[in-house]
Amino acid sequence: MRSKSIECTIITDESLKNKGDSMTTGSQDFIQNCLQLLEENERYYSFRYYEFISGGDSLYTSGFPISDTHWKGLSRMEKAELAEKYLNVPSLVIGYPGTENGPYAADMRMFHGSDKLESLSGDFMMVESYSHLLKLKNFDNLYVDTYAHLLGYIHRIWTVFDALIFSYEYIRRHLVEVEGILKYKKELQLDKPFDFYSDDPKLKAPSEDEDLNNWDGWDEWEELLKKTITREFIYKNFAK
Repeated sequence: MRSKSIECTIITDESLKNKGDSMTTGSQDFIQNCLQLLEENERYYSFRYYEFISGGDSLYTSGFPISDTHWKGLSRMEKAELAEKYLNVPSLVIGYPGTENGPYAADMRMFHGSDKLESLSGDFMMVESYSHLLKLKNFDNLYVDTYAHLLGYIHRIWTVFDALIFSYEYIRRHLVEVEGILKYKKELQLDKPFDFYSDDPKLKAPSEDEDLNNWDGWDEWEELLKKTITREFIYKNFAK
């Protein structure tokens, strides 16, 4: 994954006491979306926003910038304002290497309302679809671990955007680097459901009921699918 120079701001309990009115000047769409998710499942999304602000899984990051006790004592609005301040930025790196505890496709909704995020890097091993990121108006670059991404094809939840991601060659293992998403938005129907499901036995997706952990044909199937779902194929079938 491409290394980046990231300017980090450390959040402290003392800085929160002095936040004043400055916390209310960010993207109201982002804040409202955060409040909605906290209302939907406060325990889960409070934890997930805490992780994202901290840079990812606790085993990977160097330490939480906000104490756990202080975070839990904040109101929903205070959490939403902090999330907007530290996640609605031009570039984010969030690490979950080697873990299968998320985030998941639905968690990409946490970025809805962002008007600044242009580049996202993450070891998001369990995300089956990245379609939620299409709602971000300035989002242009994605650097992710696509370990479980192909399961989204099997579960038939992919959009053309997911197929585009899949069309990229792995940098190593399942890491992909997709640049120029804004250009693709102008040229392709990225938000359209990806409805290509071949009847060719060699390309047919395995059943959802099949034990994929013990399926010997996965690597061969994925390789054949890679040769089929190319950017040329996507432009031929899903161009605007």
